Amino acid sequence: MNTKQVMRWLSTAVLCAVLMMAGACSKVETSLLDTVPKSAPVVAVIDADLLLKRAGCQFNGGTVQLSPQLQKLVDTPAESSSVVASTLRMLVDLYGAVDLSEVVFVGIDPGQNSNDTFLTFMVSDRGAVVAKMESLGVKNTGSDGVDVYAGDEWTVAMRDAQGWLIPAGTDSDKARSYFTAPDRKESIGAQSGIVDFLNTDNAVNLAVLTSGLQGNKDDEGRRACIGVKVEESVIGMRMQLVSPDGAVSDFASDYQEIDTDFLRYVPGSYIGAAAVGFTSSFDWSALGTLAAMVGGRDAAMITQMAMPMLSKIDGTLAVAAGPAGGAPAIADINLKTWNFLLMAHMQQADVDATLSQIEAMAPQLGATQVKLEDGGANVSAWRLPDGTELYAGNVDGYLALSNREFNPDSENSMTETFESMRVALAVNIPAGSEVVKAFNLPFGFNVSVQCQKSSLHVRFSLNGTDRSVLQALLELMN
Repeated sequence: MNTKQVMRWLSTAVLCAVLMMAGACSKVETSLLDTVPKSAPVVAVIDADLLLKRAGCQFNGGTVQLSPQLQKLVDTPAESSSVVASTLRMLVDLYGAVDLSEVVFVGIDPGQNSNDTFLTFMVSDRGAVVAKMESLGVKNTGSDGVDVYAGDEWTVAMRDAQGWLIPAGTDSDKARSYFTAPDRKESIGAQSGIVDFLNTDNAVNLAVLTSGLQGNKDDEGRRACIGVKVEESVIGMRMQLVSPDGAVSDFASDYQEIDTDFLRYVPGSYIGAAAVGFTSSFDWSALGTLAAMVGGRDAAMITQMAMPMLSKIDGTLAVAAGPAGGAPAIADINLKTWNFLLMAHMQQADVDATLSQIEAMAPQLGATQVKLEDGGANVSAWRLPDGTELYAGNVDGYLALSNREFNPDSENSMTETFESMRVALAVNIPAGSEVVKAFNLPFGFNVSVQCQKSSLHVRFSLNGTDRSVLQALLELMN
């Protein structure tokens, strides 16, 4: 997979999530949440008005003209965004007749059946909805006070001042159940903690049931609540585990705070770093399964081989990397074109034992030991057959590996991202940098991930463009 394909895939994944759930939420209309059963696995609030503006669309009275990039997505959607495209087509058709600043998306069983979803919103002009549907050649087939317009992709329904979008082909009895508000005690509207979250002023408000309903009564109704802001230049996300009464649960108790001393060895030229604060009791057993899912059998085997070393970690594990050669050489990722650093905190006896294993294995890989000018106290250097030099040593109580000498006087701007965090990542690719040139990127970007005991924060912004983040992601997809 080439670089452009990777960027397109990542952009599609981010954009689909934003398009399905993004907005800037005001206080949600009570009746909308009262019609959402509390058992629904997925509930989200969408401000489609803001979404369309951030995508560069033009508004004229009661109509909206999609930006060229968004129009292309709607006209020729990729398989991964077909649902997004059909939803946008329908919402654009209804623009001006319904309140798109407050749309509630509900997934009844979205993982098993894409038809078990619906959107609900307030109708601002019932007559306009009727006119729009009739102009599309769709007739009302409803009864008992509910108007129903069954289209090719979506069914539009209205009862009083509330409207619904339901996927075409949904069982009629199931669809009708969406129009009938459940006993309020059985709705999301009765869960004050979840309602407060869904009323938060964010660009995304998404509440997903955790596995607590599968037997653990103490966690019943708890949701992973994700709030995302979509601004012109930044997308930011915050996640917490929230119970129906509003109590916030810890989810990173098995981690400890990162020791930021490793940053003293990270030069300012490095574009990224990540660190995790592990406890000595951390359960590594799931790592092999995860490696197999992501990288296949080979990755699983490598992970299993590394497991004895990983299980010795009792503190911060950190990695960092930066380009060593100029563009376009760094597009070929290897130990000559990229510098890296790995530091893992262990008990001193474990550090020494691991270094002894490395020293025993090095000759078998064709490596020859290099004499260091300062005598190499606690550090050894090895030259591989291709001329690459690797350094391994006991550095400040860490097992440390790198392809450049360890310098404790390095300076970088990453400290704020890692301080008081249990898991953190920072990536900064400046506009016009060698990395941008090497991989033919249209702009640079910043990404930060920060995890504390009970919250996760993610921030994404662009470098070198005055367009909105959403517009830039759309352009990458085209």
